Amino acid sequence: MAYVAWDIETCPLPSETLPSAQQERLSSEVERLREQSPDEEALHRQAGSFHPHLGWICCISAVRGGLDGKEEPKSWTAASPAEEKDLLDQFWADVHAIGRHHDQSGKDLQWVTFNGKISMCPS
Repeated sequence: MAYVAWDIETCPLPSETLPSAQQERLSSEVERLREQSPDEEALHRQAGSFHPHLGWICCISAVRGGLDGKEEPKSWTAASPAEEKDLLDQFWADVHAIGRHHDQSGKDLQWVTFNGKISMCPS
């Protein structure tokens, strides 16, 4: 069995660029987090980073291998929201290449993520 461990990092979008529905969601998230921190700027950054409609993907890293080996991780990055689409296009192209390689090798491939959701991956 081979494994691919991966993680996605996000950055908050500027709140002034959000549509009204997302502005409301951001306000709701900020109010929910307010008990943990009184710092308004930190609240907006945290709320925007953890909700898919309030932030953008700035980095994805993955490492593949078995339990017996050590591989170097690969990372895909975007320096701005405008670069997010290219990051995702390249990531999914590489994911499909990994899948094809493992289909040919006959090994089972298990994807592992921390705090991930099944909705993050297309079926």
